[in-house]
Amino acid sequence: MRDSLYDDVTARVTLPPAVRTNGTVNGTAVDTQGSRNFFRVAMLLVTAGVITDGTQTVQLQDSDDGTTNWQNFAGATQGSIPVLGTPQGNATYRLAIDGIPRRYLRANVTVAGATTGGAVSAVIVLASGSGRAVT
Repeated sequence: MRDSLYDDVTARVTLPPAVRTNGTVNGTAVDTQGSRNFFRVAMLLVTAGVITDGTQTVQLQDSDDGTTNWQNFAGATQGSIPVLGTPQGNATYRLAIDGIPRRYLRANVTVAGATTGGAVSAVIVLASGSGRAVT
């Protein structure tokens, strides 16, 4: 089998696309040991649609068990996710992490000052797994 992104990389939705207004939404836990692999690197991709007002702050979080003790990711990263407001709409942002210290990852978004808010979604891309092929 030849190397390809299709066989070596997988993506999992953590925050489904939705228009979000004031409050905090925790994304779905993503298991970095799924698909018969132990993934070693990950990237958070955040897509912002139209944002009419307010701010949306997206954080990458990690946990040992996927249900408790979620903490903002404190490891080394490349890239950044800005606080999303009207000027940051209709764009995709990425945050890469090299080395996954805790098994589960998720995105979390906190929206403030919004009347109608804006559309945001997040996907976690997993790569450099211990096995092949990704399913």
